[in-house]
Amino acid sequence: MDSKTLQSTALFQSKTELVIPIVVALLIIATEAHSYQLFHIIAELFAITVAVTMFVVAWHTYSFTRNHFLTYLGVGYFWVACMDIMHVLTYKGMDIFSGNATQTTLEFWIFGRYFEALLLLSASYFLTHKLKTNFVFIGFSLYFLLISMLALNGVLPTLLIEGEGLTAFKINSEYIIICILIGAGVVLFKHRKRLEKNILYLLLMSIGFTVLAEFSFTSYASIFDKFNLLGHIFKFFSFWCIYLSIIRTTLSRPYQAMARGASTYNAIALPTLLIDQSGIIHQANQAAQKFSGQSENELINRHCHDLFHSKQLRQEECPVCQHIGESSALDSFELKFSETKWQQFTLSPFGPMGDVDGLVHVSTDITKQKVVENALQASEFYNRTLFDQSPVGLALCQMNGDLIDVNATYAEIIGYTIDEALKLSYWDITPKQYAEEEQQQLRDLKITGQYGPYEKEYLHKDGHLIPVRLQGRLLDKDGERFILSSVEDITEQKSAEEALQESDSYLIKGQEIAHIGNWKLTPKTGELSASDELLRILDLDNNKSSFAEFTKNIHPEDQESTLAYIQEEIEEEVPWDIEYRLLLNDGTEKWVYTAAEPKLDEYGKTKHVVGITQDITERKLADRMLRRTQKMDAIGQLTGGIAHDFNNLLGIIIGNLGLMKHQKLADSKANKHIETANKAALRAATLTKQLLGFSRRQAQNTEHTNINNIVRAMDSLISRSVTPQIEVECHLSDDLWLTNIDPGDFEDALLNLAINARDAMPNGGNLIIETTNQVLDQVYADMNPTVVAGEYVEMSISDNGTGMTAEVQENIFNPFFTTKPQGKGTGLGMSMVFGFISRSKGHIKIYSEIDIGTTIHLYLPREVEKNEQLPLVKKKDERDVPHGQETILVVDDEEDLLELAQDYLTELGYRIITAKNGAQALEQLAKVKGIDLLFSDVVMPGGMNGYELAEQAVVKNPNLKVLLTSGYTSATLAKNGQARFNKTLLGKPYQVKELAKQVRIALDS
Repeated sequence: MDSKTLQSTALFQSKTELVIPIVVALLIIATEAHSYQLFHIIAELFAITVAVTMFVVAWHTYSFTRNHFLTYLGVGYFWVACMDIMHVLTYKGMDIFSGNATQTTLEFWIFGRYFEALLLLSASYFLTHKLKTNFVFIGFSLYFLLISMLALNGVLPTLLIEGEGLTAFKINSEYIIICILIGAGVVLFKHRKRLEKNILYLLLMSIGFTVLAEFSFTSYASIFDKFNLLGHIFKFFSFWCIYLSIIRTTLSRPYQAMARGASTYNAIALPTLLIDQSGIIHQANQAAQKFSGQSENELINRHCHDLFHSKQLRQEECPVCQHIGESSALDSFELKFSETKWQQFTLSPFGPMGDVDGLVHVSTDITKQKVVENALQASEFYNRTLFDQSPVGLALCQMNGDLIDVNATYAEIIGYTIDEALKLSYWDITPKQYAEEEQQQLRDLKITGQYGPYEKEYLHKDGHLIPVRLQGRLLDKDGERFILSSVEDITEQKSAEEALQESDSYLIKGQEIAHIGNWKLTPKTGELSASDELLRILDLDNNKSSFAEFTKNIHPEDQESTLAYIQEEIEEEVPWDIEYRLLLNDGTEKWVYTAAEPKLDEYGKTKHVVGITQDITERKLADRMLRRTQKMDAIGQLTGGIAHDFNNLLGIIIGNLGLMKHQKLADSKANKHIETANKAALRAATLTKQLLGFSRRQAQNTEHTNINNIVRAMDSLISRSVTPQIEVECHLSDDLWLTNIDPGDFEDALLNLAINARDAMPNGGNLIIETTNQVLDQVYADMNPTVVAGEYVEMSISDNGTGMTAEVQENIFNPFFTTKPQGKGTGLGMSMVFGFISRSKGHIKIYSEIDIGTTIHLYLPREVEKNEQLPLVKKKDERDVPHGQETILVVDDEEDLLELAQDYLTELGYRIITAKNGAQALEQLAKVKGIDLLFSDVVMPGGMNGYELAEQAVVKNPNLKVLLTSGYTSATLAKNGQARFNKTLLGKPYQVKELAKQVRIALDS
């Protein structure tokens, strides 16, 4: 705490304030030794003087101090002084009033002390409440008159018996007064935060001295007693504390304020005068003295016009002087002194209660300001020109949206003239759909002071919408806020953007159709920028795009060689291309083709590598199927030629053996050898016949055939050909189409397929034969290059046996390929079936999975008899295909089939979510709410088939509907114990109408 603070909070600001009361007290005591009467008068007179002074100061300073607490004490102590005056005048020995002087003076004393104690107790109330001074003064005066009448009439009991001392009433009264005083001190201390410390502590000291005085006044036996003397001394010190706490503080502050006011007045930088109503100067600050070049004494009694107003005007013509004469206020009045000088004047009348005693005259040199204003006006003219001629639309509007200024460009954008536009509101040209967004922009504008840029549409005069780009800011002018907006017509830009977006969408769609993704690689950082199609092909997450991610899914068998090649070509900075395999996370294997070209910087170094990656899996599959077909054709020609020649040789061998057999040689052992050789030759002839059947390109005896008839005729033969543990079932279509085939070849094919199914079920099982009509559309044909789209008769033969591996399926049609033990099969059965299908211009499709079974579909082209008319082909009627809006989760490990189902169902109006295996499907079911149908393939990799997925899914979501699809028959799959999901099993391949129907049945069930 600094010294100034210590000084302001000290009880005694100098030693003098402590020494004076001690010296005075000693002098008063000395006076008592000479004359007690004089001592009493001096002591009481000091208290009276302090109290009256306190009242005068508090009363006359209340108008600007508004100190309700001190004013209340001042008014109260005035009447305390009045009671003390009556106490002095009635004191024994004064001989002013007749009667019992001692009783009267003591009654005035008791009434005065009660009043003083209650005054101190109640004063704290006015620390928090306002004071009504007149009301309090009148109330206290009435109290004084009342107690004066009571005291003069001696209403109180006897207070002092001469020679004996004070009565009990007097002593008890003093004790009551002491209690009230102590209570007043406690209350003041509770309100200590509302009082300055020096005032609080001095008041508490005053109360303490008063309490000591009252104790003294309980002990004297005579009014001239020493205890009476001591009590008056304590009272003297009590009023000295009152003086220090109130009078000193209250009196000094106005003077301090005046001193501060004087310094502030001179600190004002503007020339300031105090003048009367005639314009005569009575006071001038230092700025005014400096402005006029004269001292304050020289300025006083001079007229303000002579030194501070324009010399070009006479006093009677001066507008400032006219206002002075009228005693009226003047605010920021500008007056031109010369061509290069301007002054601004302010007049402020002052005086009590609405009367005018004078005026405060303030003048300001505003020459520089006027120069700036003139420059600003020129700038505003320039800005106005820019505003009007701007090629960008400009508008000024109020905060409520009313347009108050627009340029020609803005009016042209919205299709109005400028005059028409100024009658509009911003909301008149804002379409309703933008109302909420505009309100948000307005809120942002109020917070940040600006908005935009952003794009929206304006409503043109003729009703069409105009795309525009807006931005703006708040302007404050003359205390009012406006919005200045710039508007650009971006119709051409939007058209260009739409064309570019359309072009991009065509490019993206073209890349999707061709399965081509584009990319850009920065070799230094490994950063990869990839298209969505590339991410889909490589099964990548966009958040992890990098060169490492780009190459991580390369097939392990190809990875080392492929990475080495790519790295070498990038370092050599030449274009390159390569084909390699991918092995994705779900086990899917893909073939891709990547071509790239380096982009060099100014130093000839590779900055970026740009390229494309194409999914060529279908092409590879088609090439493989084509090579397989070519191989089978070549094998057919080869085996056909060999079998033909071999058949001729066998004919010679069998003929000669026959001749030898008929000769009946005498050697029985030789006859036995001839018989054995003949049997072997006949077996070789049978094999040769089979080879010829495989190699034959055209059927020999074709006819229009209903294959149901052949199946029924062979029913008993098939049953005898399989073991008793195998149950044979036939499900034949009633309206089966005809097909043009060789019935004998079909019988051989059916029997071979039945025997293969038997061998796949050594422990028994189910053999199911089904026939139906089927249409293979172009989509299916695109995925199976050897197929011609059209109508087919389908026969499916299924077993729930051991199933076949992918390797077995790859080689199953090769002649002499067999999985049976040596001596159990020739390896020509499936080759004959393949030959039959090829000659019949049909198609064969195999679905097989280890431990699930095998289904083989034979597709034979439909044949129409001469007297049979083909049904009219109706145009596709979308109304015949049921639609929907539900959410469907499609699950299939074959990407092409997954995309096909997604396209079909999206066109039908459904919301589609996809997954490639059971694990992904369960994740989607947990993440996406509101899935209505699970449409899943039955056989999938990853350890979870469609049935298992369906079981887990319906446990988590009992309301979920399920539709399964498979190339297997429902009977084949039923052994898994999940036959309840077979009720709506959709066979592969399926058409969009069939898919739509089954989806709708599943959802509505």
